[in-house]
Amino acid sequence: MFMTAGKIRASSLATPAVATFRSRGNSAANGTPYSFASLSIGPAYTNRRIVVVVWCGGEQQSAAVRTISSVVVGGQSTTDVTQLASQNNCGIFITTAGALDTGTTATVTFTGSPGVVDGWGGVAVYDLNGGSLAALDTYSSNSKTAAETTFSVPPGGVVIGGGAGYQGTIAATNTTADTTGAIEGTSFGSAFSNNVTNGGVLTHTFSGFGSVYSGQSIAMWGP
Repeated sequence: MFMTAGKIRASSLATPAVATFRSRGNSAANGTPYSFASLSIGPAYTNRRIVVVVWCGGEQQSAAVRTISSVVVGGQSTTDVTQLASQNNCGIFITTAGALDTGTTATVTFTGSPGVVDGWGGVAVYDLNGGSLAALDTYSSNSKTAAETTFSVPPGGVVIGGGAGYQGTIAATNTTADTTGAIEGTSFGSAFSNNVTNGGVLTHTFSGFGSVYSGQSIAMWGP
């Protein structure tokens, strides 16, 4: 179920919030931690925040439920914005404003559990310039069938999300698929975003196929 933020508006860095996809890393190795060196985090600027979409899963025959326990970017810890433990998990994590104001690349490392046979992992990296310090809304699901959420994005808001699954697809209205592709066999990770200049209603649909649950997470920041 879609979760709505409280009535107190989060403090803001600037208007509008602008997210830019920068890089991706994949690994078909079994177990964690997963580490991806020299990933682009975009140009340096004051109060830069890095958003990481994390994929953690296994092939169809693996029934283990995955949890993403920690994500580190350039030596800086992150906050867990949203995830829902699943056979194929997709979570969203963000660094603190100002923690990574210098540098254009970083090593991104994440730890998940359990590390089992047929495990795989990956990340998609965004920089988030401006906007609310806290996510105003989040949504996570794990499903064997299509999962859909619809929500209103304020003018100058931004949505970042992703999905991980086995033989799945992502279909979205008013969002851009920034990266999608296989990680191991037919297992995949995808990430998408939308800088909603004028605001509006956004509907996102994730379809996961095969006999295992597919994970999806979305987070929205306001101006």
